[in-house]
Amino acid sequence: MGADNWRQCPKCQAKYQAARELHDAAVKAAYGTIPAVDYEALKMRTPDVPEETLDEYFEIGVYLPSSFDVNYDCACQKCGFKFAFTHTEQVALG
Repeated sequence: MGADNWRQCPKCQAKYQAARELHDAAVKAAYGTIPAVDYEALKMRTPDVPEETLDEYFEIGVYLPSSFDVNYDCACQKCGFKFAFTHTEQVALG
């Protein structure tokens, strides 16, 4: 059995979160110190929310001769983040 899925990359999400916090701090610091029109423009310039750039592939199942396998791989198409996990265990037949 195989599957593929797209999600938000955790590395891209962390980068977005940090940028969002910096933006929010800048907006808070600017309140009452700049003209209202400039303040509203600053509020509107938010960081872009990450797209679903993390490509996931995974398999899970019992295979011959008698092993239970889990395989997971993912890679971000934007930042290059990668992760892989593999586990194999023998299945008791009796």
